[in-house]
This record gives sequence, structure tokens and C-alpha cells, in this order.
Amino acid sequence: MSSIFGDSAWTRPPQRSRSSRVVLGLARVLKPLIVLFGIDFATFRVVLANRIELGERVVAQERGAKVGARGGLLFSGLFLMFFSLGPAALALGKHDAVWWMASGLGVWMFFGMLGTVGHFVGLLVDRTDVVVLASLPVSDRTVVAARAAHMLIDLMFLAACSALLPTIAGCIAFEPWTALLMYPLSTLLITLVVLSATLAFTMVLLRVVGPARFQRVLFWTQIIGAASLAILFQAGGRLIPWDSVKAAFESHTWLAALVPPLHYVSLFRVACGTSTAADVLPAALGVGLPLVLAAAAFALVSRSFLAAVADSGALTRTAARGFASGPLARLAPRLCTTPTAAAAFGFTLAMSRREKT
Repeated sequence: MSSIFGDSAWTRPPQRSRSSRVVLGLARVLKPLIVLFGIDFATFRVVLANRIELGERVVAQERGAKVGARGGLLFSGLFLMFFSLGPAALALGKHDAVWWMASGLGVWMFFGMLGTVGHFVGLLVDRTDVVVLASLPVSDRTVVAARAAHMLIDLMFLAACSALLPTIAGCIAFEPWTALLMYPLSTLLITLVVLSATLAFTMVLLRVVGPARFQRVLFWTQIIGAASLAILFQAGGRLIPWDSVKAAFESHTWLAALVPPLHYVSLFRVACGTSTAADVLPAALGVGLPLVLAAAAFALVSRSFLAAVADSGALTRTAARGFASGPLARLAPRLCTTPTAAAAFGFTLAMSRREKT
């Protein structure tokens, strides 16, 4: 199936950047899975390629700046590598898979959520290319999928930084090939959990508040969510009774099914051949939860997504003010002698408010 963009100027020339070629090559490999979610792959590929190149254009413009977008991403990666020293040390010191994987994946899940809520969700509602997309017969689901893939690129870089040192330590402390396979795989799966959960929440928010208030509510949700996670990071040790939590998990093994990092501890035991009956459910959730959340997120995509992203606040202001308020609108019954004339007056007044030129 050919893309809706055809041979227009919107389709980029064959000379793509190296990162774009790598990402599009991976997308081609995953084409059966992408199509399974009801996404037009040809259009998805073009939209994703242009999203990547728009981002690289911004990076090129920032080369004269002290700290650009890539500099911030690199700093975040180094920050995550520093925090991953703890899980790596636990692997070498305790030789316990629970401490190793639960701490390492827990650290990455927390900072992945913080980065996604506080920053990367901005890629989902970016208005850079939405004016072009809104005028084309492209589905909202395909646009969401391309933007989610764009978010996943930077998230995977940070995930790799977070997983590097724990993976090396795991290869030393445990069976090397199993650790080398399972820790990066678990990091990938938990990254998909974070991304899919964020997408699902955003789509539910759009359906609940509607396109007119979506951007404003999402903005405040980002602020509250990022602040809550930061407070939890700073004061969690004092606010959470860890001894009671540990006792509850020891007495009720099924609670492990509620904590995603523990899913992958069970999955590691399955791979090592040391699993018990209590590991079956968490291991199955570890594999199935990312797919279920992704399917739910794309099923919840609203047909008004593009309209909500394209709106810069005009819908909200119109809904709050209404066309019938204001001194000029109140003149319509006195100046117009027929309902048709009053309607024309109201329509002209509304258009004068909407068009700035």
C-alpha cells in the first residue's frame, strides 16, 4: 500500500540521516507487529521519518548553544549510569537476583516515568507537523504510533545507559549468557510498560476532558505528576514504612504481581531454571503487560487527537467565553430585525474573534 503522501515534498529525499535509516530499518522488521495494532505502516513510516528529521534539524540549529537537546539527553544518560552503580554493586556484593534486578529495574522505571511524564510526553503533543497532518487523510492512531516511536528512541538510549553497568555486573555475578540476555530484555519490556501506560493515560485524559481542554489539563497533569515523583524520590524513605512493606511481600507472594520490576525477577528465575509455582504469574505478566497496555492505548486513541493537538487554546477560550457574551454580541437583538440577520451578525462576530488578520 502506497503512502498517502505520494511523491509530494513532504516525503523526504532518499538521502536520510544514519539514525533515521537505523530506526526505519527496525520499524520495517517490526512491521507485522505494527500492522497488528491497526496502523497504516506506509504512512507511519513517512510520519516517523519526518519527526526524526525535524528533531535533527532542531539539534543542528542548537550546535552553537552551550547545552542543546542532545547535550541534555547525554547528561541524563550519565546521570542514570551513576545511579545504576548501586544495583551493579548489589549484584557483585549479594549475588542475589532479587536485589540486582528489582533495584536496577526499579531505578530505571522511576526515572523513566519521571522523564516521560515531565518531558517526553511533549513529543506526543508537539504541534510542529500537525498542521500538515490535519489536512491529510491520516488516522489519529497512525500519528500517535509514529509519535510514540519517536518517544521510544530517546527512552531506549536512556534505558541502555541505565542497563549497562548492571548487565556487566550480572554477567560476573550470575550465569553470563543468561544475565546478558535477560537484563537488557527486561529493561526493554519495562520501558514499553512505562511508555504504553503513559499513552493509555493520555488517551483516557483526552476522552474525559475533551479536545478543548486537553492541552491545559495535560500541562497541569505533567507538573503535578513530575512534582509528585520528585517528592517521592526525596521523601519516600521517610514516608513509606519499608519494614511493613517487606513483611507484607514475604507473607503474600502474590503481591509481586503488582510490582513490574519483580515480574522480571521471576522471568529471570524461569530463564535460569530455578523458578517455582509462585513465579509463573509474575513472569507471564512481565511478557504480556507491555502488549496489553499498548493494545489498550491504541484502542483508546480518540478521533479528535489531531484536533486537540492542533488547538492552541482557541477552543478553550471560546468555550469559556461563548459567542453570546460581550457587549457587541448583546447588540444583535437591537440591530437585527430578523433571526437570519442576527445569526449572520453572530457568525461574523465569531469569525472576527477567531481570525487575527
